[in-house]
Amino acid sequence: MRKTTQCYISRKDQMLMLYRNRKPDDPNEGKWLGIGGKVEAWETPAEANVREVYEETGIRLSADACRFRGIIRFINTEYEDEEIWLYTAAVPDDIRISDCDEGELHWIDTGRIMELSLWEGDRLFLAPLLEGKENVSMTLYYEGERLTFQKKAFISFTSSSWSSAPISSRAECMARMGTPISTVYMGRCEEMIGPSVPPPGISELLTNFL
Repeated sequence: MRKTTQCYISRKDQMLMLYRNRKPDDPNEGKWLGIGGKVEAWETPAEANVREVYEETGIRLSADACRFRGIIRFINTEYEDEEIWLYTAAVPDDIRISDCDEGELHWIDTGRIMELSLWEGDRLFLAPLLEGKENVSMTLYYEGERLTFQKKAFISFTSSSWSSAPISSRAECMARMGTPISTVYMGRCEEMIGPSVPPPGISELLTNFL
């Protein structure tokens, strides 16, 4: 499964959207997306998010300026399956953007986002994202461009249950939230480096998608 990032960048009551119309053989052609791309083998999703934003828009963001909002799994009968790490970031009103070779960048009023030509499933996660909700994670099943099913999968940990949870579950949660672990192989953690309680501010952590 291909791992990618999508960052939704806002200023005032607008969001920066990319209309995909310049990339050859693009499965997203004619659709509006956030800013992002593939996570390379040598980087974390947070690092890939910062890199992709700069490459596509010229905006320099720090990892701390980006909020992790959840993970979307995109399962399609015609295209490669994809795990999309969602981020949001706010920028100054006078920020400048550069030209993008994958499409046209436009600042869109947030009230008009749902009027755009979007993937059907994007509407399902963009609505709570625009409302400011956390843990916007789900699995979306498609047949070509037709959405056939969507499912959410969460698990909650308290400080006490965190330490008693299986190490593989804790490792997966921490990996998805960007907390360092030493080795994750085939979903199994060989050795975990991190706190014995959940990272601060995290009450729900996604462990898997069914």
